[in-house]
Amino acid sequence: MDFIANNLVVILLMITGIGLVIVEMFLPGISIPGIAGAIMLFIAIWLIWANYGAFWGLIAGLVVVCLLTAAIIVSLRSARKGRLSKSDLFLRDNVKEAAPEEPFASLVGREGVTQTPLRPSGIMMLDGVRQSVVTEGAYIDAGVTVRIIHTNGSRIVVEPADSKQK
Repeated sequence: MDFIANNLVVILLMITGIGLVIVEMFLPGISIPGIAGAIMLFIAIWLIWANYGAFWGLIAGLVVVCLLTAAIIVSLRSARKGRLSKSDLFLRDNVKEAAPEEPFASLVGREGVTQTPLRPSGIMMLDGVRQSVVTEGAYIDAGVTVRIIHTNGSRIVVEPADSKQK
């Protein structure tokens, strides 16, 4: 018990220093916790070196390196899979990938009248709304009734309404 009481400052410096280095790892760019933690660790090692000699100072340095490595490994693993991963401390990409939305897919099979010639693109009127449409390469005059055969994103493909359905 005397050992802990005599070295309480050194022990607290090591624990606090390792904690601050871990905090710096998750809050990059600030540097104050990391620098303060590193200074605390150097002071703890220096105090051991000054009080107990070079051998114990080197042992303390190795212990600090091992403890710091173990703490970093455990905290990174926890940040990836454990309790830290559920913490609000970390930014996450909460956007879930949705299936690509086809905004005009419900228009397939509907008919409208071309307002401009389709060479192969142009304008058609569908329920009073002007729509930009294309053909599969055919030329269609203005005023012709066309049917929407498929969509690809916002691209609406039409054919003359009197042609065979595919």
